[in-house]
Amino acid sequence: MKTPQHSLKKGKSQDARQKSKNSHSTAVISTFISIVIIALFASSVHAELIVNKYTNSFSASSPYNEQIKLCQCETQVDRVIVENTGQFESSYTVVVNTPYQGIRVVNQEFTLAPGRFQEVLIYVENSCQNGGLFPYDVTVRSSFGREQKLQRTIRVDRCEAASINTHPIEQTIGMCEDATLFVNVTNTGTFADEFHIVIGAPAKTYQQDMYLEAGASKSQNIVITPACGTHGTIAVPVTAQAKRSGYTAVADVTIDIKNEFDIMVALPSEVQVCAQTSTRVPLKLTNNAPAKDSVIVKTDAAITSKGVPVLEDIALEPGESHEFDLEVTPKTTGSTVIALDISTASGVKKTREIQVLANDCFGFEARLLDGMKQPVDAPKTQCCGETTYFLEVQNTAGRTQSYAISTDNAAFTPEERTVTLEPGQNMHVPIHTQLPCADDRIDGTITVSPVGQPTLAHIVPIIIDTQTERACRQVSINQDELVMQHNTASLLVTVVHEGSKGGLYEITINNTLFSVLDKAVYLTPGQQQVIQVVPLFDPESSSPGRYVIRPTFTIDGIEYHEQIGITLKEKGFFSRASEFFKSWTPCQWAVMLLALTILLGALILLLAYAGKSLFPQGLSPRTLILLKLAIIILLLVTLLSLVLLEAPKSLRYEREATSNGKAIEWYQGQTTQIDLGAYFYDPDSDLINFSVIQPSNVQVKVEGRTATLIPDPKFAGNDTLVIIAKDDKGATTESPALDLVVIGKRTTSVWQNIDLWCEYIIAIEFMLLLMLAFLFVLTIKEYRPKPYENNVLVVVDKQGKKQNKKEQQQNTRSSSRRQAKTGTTKTMSKTTERALIPSQVRQALTKSLDAQRVR
Repeated sequence: MKTPQHSLKKGKSQDARQKSKNSHSTAVISTFISIVIIALFASSVHAELIVNKYTNSFSASSPYNEQIKLCQCETQVDRVIVENTGQFESSYTVVVNTPYQGIRVVNQEFTLAPGRFQEVLIYVENSCQNGGLFPYDVTVRSSFGREQKLQRTIRVDRCEAASINTHPIEQTIGMCEDATLFVNVTNTGTFADEFHIVIGAPAKTYQQDMYLEAGASKSQNIVITPACGTHGTIAVPVTAQAKRSGYTAVADVTIDIKNEFDIMVALPSEVQVCAQTSTRVPLKLTNNAPAKDSVIVKTDAAITSKGVPVLEDIALEPGESHEFDLEVTPKTTGSTVIALDISTASGVKKTREIQVLANDCFGFEARLLDGMKQPVDAPKTQCCGETTYFLEVQNTAGRTQSYAISTDNAAFTPEERTVTLEPGQNMHVPIHTQLPCADDRIDGTITVSPVGQPTLAHIVPIIIDTQTERACRQVSINQDELVMQHNTASLLVTVVHEGSKGGLYEITINNTLFSVLDKAVYLTPGQQQVIQVVPLFDPESSSPGRYVIRPTFTIDGIEYHEQIGITLKEKGFFSRASEFFKSWTPCQWAVMLLALTILLGALILLLAYAGKSLFPQGLSPRTLILLKLAIIILLLVTLLSLVLLEAPKSLRYEREATSNGKAIEWYQGQTTQIDLGAYFYDPDSDLINFSVIQPSNVQVKVEGRTATLIPDPKFAGNDTLVIIAKDDKGATTESPALDLVVIGKRTTSVWQNIDLWCEYIIAIEFMLLLMLAFLFVLTIKEYRPKPYENNVLVVVDKQGKKQNKKEQQQNTRSSSRRQAKTGTTKTMSKTTERALIPSQVRQALTKSLDAQRVR
């Protein structure tokens, strides 16, 4: 197809060229030859289309819906019709693919002549245990390799297979009585089944089996026995479950059971007790029912001694009473309400409340004080040695009371073990302790309780963190790093006392480049003090860098070593600028000087043309053409310089990309495209659809068989790509992992690479200088004062007569042309002489000629 068309186009183009050179007969012959070629080509196309006239196709369909519905334990039949629509006899195979287990296919393999069809029956059976929705695909394959698939589903529902009716639906009975129920069961299914009849709780369980044919019914009377003690309205479920299909029919019977039981509760409504002591409150229960019953008493009050006391199985005969005590222990003073929940086995429930008024009979307070008699609310940090604390005890009750003091740690010794206090009196009892010289923690408790009431004790914790002598005097420096300028005279350092014992500290530095102004400083616990560190060298003449000093603080022979980093910053802008210019190479100086010359020349040209057009009207046409040509050349040179100044990729990137077939390489910040079809081959020439597994740092966009790779803006490195190919028949193939390499950019600047481009830059700058020089010449020539500017050309004959205006104009134009060629200002002829006369003497000259003419 392509070869004749290409020859035809080529022939037509040749005819067009021959038409301008050769005669008309040659064109006619070429056209005739072209028509013959087209006719032959058209014949070959027609012959090719006839080849595919016969086919081996077939069709597969079903007259039913795509979903096969059936009830459990039923059987359904699906029909699939296969028709040979091709021109050849073919064999066919029917395959069913489904997770459903009860599938049976009739006529699974058969042969059809052209135009014939076959009905395939598919039985869906064994559905008693299978319920739900199942995928169901029917695939028909021909002996020619063709295939058609019907996608269908099987839906197995749990259909109603039984019904149950009861009478009466509602009944009323007394407690511990039986109820009679009439039950009727009907098999509503399409097959015989066995049914299991169950009557469940709260009645006594009843079970029975009965066998029923399809559509048959059976009735019988059943006695229901609710649990004795059950009362109120209850719902008794009656169920009939089919053994084969598993369907369950349910009916509810409502039974109202009257309650005739009662219990009497005797409890005081209010009691007064002492706080934090136990008091017994009497409780009496009496059974007023005509039958025996059991009683349970519960309470959730937190002031009871047992938390939640429960008295179970108190069996009471009719009219019998039972008394017991409820123990109450309020922890605080004030009013508290205790609620009692009383219930019986017969279902009687009652609630009683008692109000408890708790008084402060043994009130007191106790707390720990330090040596300064300040409250100690947290662990105390203390230096080693003997230390005294104080226990403060105060009587807040309304009577005189004695208190016992004890400790659980022998390290703490109270001076007094028992103290007696009047109402409102308090006392500080010394607690002595000997603390070890070690970083450790000593803890214990001090117990204070009223004499005779150990349950009312107050427990005071005492926790002491002991320190060594070194830890007691600990000091440190807040700043680990300092910054020093070249003009810094001293540095300020803050010293913090972190121990529990102060004193005078001597300061030394083991560095010969720095010293301190204050040789000693007095610090107390928690205090901060500023000291000055001075350099012993000249920062102005020193190089930037980092210095480390180690100041030492000494007290009573204990040394504390610290470390400070001091960074000397770089010099100022002008100093760094001077060093920068000194580091320039000759090439860099040449580039910068030429660039400044170009900028200065461009500035002068701009000033020369200020207030005027870029192309003044006073320029001659030839000058204008030259000036425009110079500007065009300048623009081209500028564009060329931009191209030349672009560094090669070997300078802009870490390396150049290669195409060795093992990896796909390209540059950071750029995109690239690959042909996905180059990685796959389909022997059947089917249409291939491509997709990819997206890499981590590269976005891949697939359009047809072309993939565009777009790396993340800041990504440079390696990644992998997997291509997925899928043809129109569903076959899928994955490619091996392809290596993706994104070559990163160099971090060097243009100024660092200027020596590499030096020759290009200097050449371009010389060209720009030449263009500027050319523009300077044109500018000077344009604005230079002319000797004949503002002059008038006057033509005078030898007799002194003035020529007429027309002749004067002709002579003026002729003279101007000759002057432009020869540069002369005066031309003589046989009959006339021409001279350029200044305009200011023109009037005087005219008057002189007129006077000669009169004479």
